[in-house]
Amino acid sequence: MAIFPTQYSTLSAVALKDFLSEKYGLDAINCKLLIHNVSDTYLLETARDKYIFKTTEMRTVSLKRSRPR
Repeated sequence: MAIFPTQYSTLSAVALKDFLSEKYGLDAINCKLLIHNVSDTYLLETARDKYIFKTTEMRTVSLKRSRPR
């Protein structure tokens, strides 16, 4: 049986936590999907800060601290 093409997929929060931790030098302890929509929104938490990660397009990412220090 051939693999049926995917129209929409959701990133693994666990894999995303590991990827963002390595890419941005963060010691993330948790990542969870907040909003499942055209652009999914994730909450990434470290012991000290919380970050919002939003997927907008393939290969386009943004990471913003959700509150000032």
